[in-house]
Amino acid sequence: MLSVILLTTTSCQESNTSEYNNLDPNLFGEWQENTSEDSREVLTFDVEGRCAFFILNVSTGEITDLYQPMEWYTINNYLHQITQTAGVFVSEYNVTDSILTLDSGTPVSFIKQ
Repeated sequence: MLSVILLTTTSCQESNTSEYNNLDPNLFGEWQENTSEDSREVLTFDVEGRCAFFILNVSTGEITDLYQPMEWYTINNYLHQITQTAGVFVSEYNVTDSILTLDSGTPVSFIKQ
């Protein structure tokens, strides 16, 4: 099992859809809560450390309801299944045995792509 402490720095940047379209589609981290049978709330990271939260229709692959501004930060190419509510972004992660802990102490599980 991986046991590492990651310290990251966050910075808020305004983003637009064209920048979002450059995200790597293979790097999807899916929220554990589903909005419906076909929809998922998704937080995704790409290899550049860019991040976006949006709604994904898993049947059609269509992405809707992109939330802006996006928060940009690097977490070493790990995908995150996040149980925290939308809009909460933190700058410090403690990674132990595949569990991320937010600054507030909320546990976050993750998988490596």
